[in-house]
Amino acid sequence: MTEFRKKIKQMLLLNECSGNKDLAYQFSDADGLRTGRSGYSYGVSQFDIENNTEAILTLFDCGFTPKELKRLFLQNSNIDDLNLKLEASRDYVDEADNVHITAMIKHCCIFNAIEDCATLAMIIDYHNQLRFDHNGKLHRYLNGFIREGRPIDANTIYQFKVNHTNWGQKRPDDVKRRYENIMEVFNGYQ
Repeated sequence: MTEFRKKIKQMLLLNECSGNKDLAYQFSDADGLRTGRSGYSYGVSQFDIENNTEAILTLFDCGFTPKELKRLFLQNSNIDDLNLKLEASRDYVDEADNVHITAMIKHCCIFNAIEDCATLAMIIDYHNQLRFDHNGKLHRYLNGFIREGRPIDANTIYQFKVNHTNWGQKRPDDVKRRYENIMEVFNGYQ
C-alpha cells in the first residue's frame, strides 16, 4: 500500500472509528437504530449495508447468510454472534477497505485543481460521507472558485461542509473534528 493510501486509511480510522481499529470489525449505526436513513456499518470506511451493495457482497464473502443479513437489515435483535463473525473476517473487511480507498482516491483525483494532499484528503472524506460527484454540490462550489481564480485548500472544503451541508449545520463539531484529524494526519505531508 502506498504511503498516501496509508494516510487516507489512517484518516478514515480516526474519522469513522475514533482511531479504534477494533471498531472496524463491529457493526455500528451512527444515526441510531431503525431511523431509516442508514443501516449497520462496518470497516474503516464504515460501509453502510443499507446503501452500499458492495458492503453486502463483502458480507457474503465473509460467510454471512441471507437470514443473517435480514437480521442486520431489520435491526431488531441481538447481533453479538454476527459481530463475532465479522471479527473473524478481518482479512475480507481489510481488503474491502483497501479496494474502496483506492477507488475513492481515483474518483476524487478527477478534480485536478487540487494541489496538496490535505485538500484531496478533505474531498475523499467528503466523498466517503456524502459522495463527491461530477456536477454535484461540492464540485460546482469548487468550480466557482476556479472561475474566480481563487485558491482551493483544505479550509475551503471545511467551510463548504460547515456552511453548505445538512451535516455541517447539524454537527459542526463533527465536521471540525474530522478536519482537525485530517490536518494532523497530513501535517507536513506533500
